[in-house]
Order: sequence, then C-alpha cells, then structure tokens
Amino acid sequence: MSDDATTAPDHQSRPTLVVVNAAGQYALWPSAVTVPDGWNAAFGPAGQQVCRRFVDAMWRDIRPTVRAGTAPLGPVPRPGAKRP
Repeated sequence: MSDDATTAPDHQSRPTLVVVNAAGQYALWPSAVTVPDGWNAAFGPAGQQVCRRFVDAMWRDIRPTVRAGTAPLGPVPRPGAKRP
C-alpha cells in the first residue's frame, strides 16, 4: 500500500480553514499553516467536508468579483478599438 493511500483519510480529517481573497475567491487551507498574505480566514477550523459545504454555499459564481469603481478584469480595450 502506498503512503498516499494510508494518509488520505487523515488528510481529510485535519483541521481546515476556508480562506477568501479580495476577488472573492475561496480556497481550503490547512489550519496549522499561516494564511498567506492577501487571504483571510472566512470559516473554520473544521473538517474538510464541512469546509467544502461552506464553500459550496457561499461561492456560487467562481468568477472573480470586481470591486465597485475598478476596471473589469482582463485587457482594457484602447479607445476607438474595435471589439472582436
């Protein structure tokens, strides 16, 4: 049996955080590891399945959000340029 097969259940039971960034994107993060800059804990610590359910309930649209007053994501067309 490989190490991956024996540690898989342990991995899912480890305390996990749900983290979110300024673009409204969510991720699962091990609670024993420092949350990286640009991300904030939104939920947890809890089991991985509970955290996944939280993400499913909160993150309905996986596209990054655009904050009010900022340009849309992606290239900004030049004035007068034809759109494809």
